[in-house]
Amino acid sequence: MSDSWDCHVHCFDPAESPFKQNRSYTPYPATLDTLVNNVQSRNLIITQATVEDGLAGIQEILRRARACPDLRIVRGTIMADHTRNLDVHEIQRLHEVGVRCVRIHGAHGGAGSDFDWVTEQFRSAAMSIGVKQYGWHISAQLPLQSWISLGPCIMELREVTFIADHNASAQPHDLDHPAFAEFLKLLGVQNVVVKIGALHRRSMGNIEAMRPIVEAYIATAPDRIIFGSDWPHVDASRGGLTPTPHLQGVDTAEELRMIRTWMSEKQWNRIMQSNANRLFAR
Repeated sequence: MSDSWDCHVHCFDPAESPFKQNRSYTPYPATLDTLVNNVQSRNLIITQATVEDGLAGIQEILRRARACPDLRIVRGTIMADHTRNLDVHEIQRLHEVGVRCVRIHGAHGGAGSDFDWVTEQFRSAAMSIGVKQYGWHISAQLPLQSWISLGPCIMELREVTFIADHNASAQPHDLDHPAFAEFLKLLGVQNVVVKIGALHRRSMGNIEAMRPIVEAYIATAPDRIIFGSDWPHVDASRGGLTPTPHLQGVDTAEELRMIRTWMSEKQWNRIMQSNANRLFAR
């Protein structure tokens, strides 16, 4: 899968870049070498997690990754709150190292169900130098209902591309809920993208149950769906400052094989290659 994209992976090297002191969970290390040896794709978006402290660590990881001969295109997503006080020169350096997206996290320290908080986060990120001058995107992990409530804000900021992380938090029991139908309407808006993948987080033990959700996304916006594995599959449920092993038994290769059977070859190529190329290859 040399031409494919994995648009959501993490890289943790606390020996070089310590985590925040006030973090809500502590993952095991997941170094760049381990990442390269475990992912299926050669084009990657390395995504900063909430536990990472500042930008120095992710910048160094991106520099090393972009020089790695086993990878092709490497881009980065950084936490939006780390960019608030940066000047244009600092943003330019982040762009040069590969940053193309800022992230708003409504869990693990965020308030994703608080409409006012999320709206303020979206508007603040949309006004940032990276988004306004360099065309960066905004990704967010939010409850499904929050995405629906943000529809007017997203329409207002139609020059910005918004990426709904982690399947927009939809689960199998949402299929018949009005909120899912409303999200599909929102996905019909040209500046909304949904990132599928890590289906085990939405349907533990039965990722086949996520098939109707993925199929609904494909039917609604086949040119605005991307894939992210969420490697190394952090277990944030225990919390605390003691390192927690990553989730066991997650098989991304098998998940990809299943997802591949849910769509046509043209749809598969869009999701794994051309959609992400359009968003991140520039």
